[in-house]
Amino acid sequence: MELLFYSKSKFDEAGVSYPPTKVEDAWDWDTFVANAKKLTKDSSGKTAADAGFDAALTENYGLGFTAGREFHHFWAANANGGGIVSPDGKEFQWNCHKR
Repeated sequence: MELLFYSKSKFDEAGVSYPPTKVEDAWDWDTFVANAKKLTKDSSGKTAADAGFDAALTENYGLGFTAGREFHHFWAANANGGGIVSPDGKEFQWNCHKR
């Protein structure tokens, strides 16, 4: 299972539309990179798309990845009848007792 977590407030602040939920609406690579640059800000508030952006002073990154092993607890929960989303995939349930 792959998950995408994002901050709606950061997207709203940057004027970036939320990631698409349908494959036919998926961003192409250029749109993905442009949006990530708009979401990346330095300490002066400049985005990675702005002239004068200082990458050494980045305070908000428009994209982040994990190496994968940080999510071993997801697999453990799933193997023991738990999970992070409802069985129909429509509700986030990582920190609830609904199962």
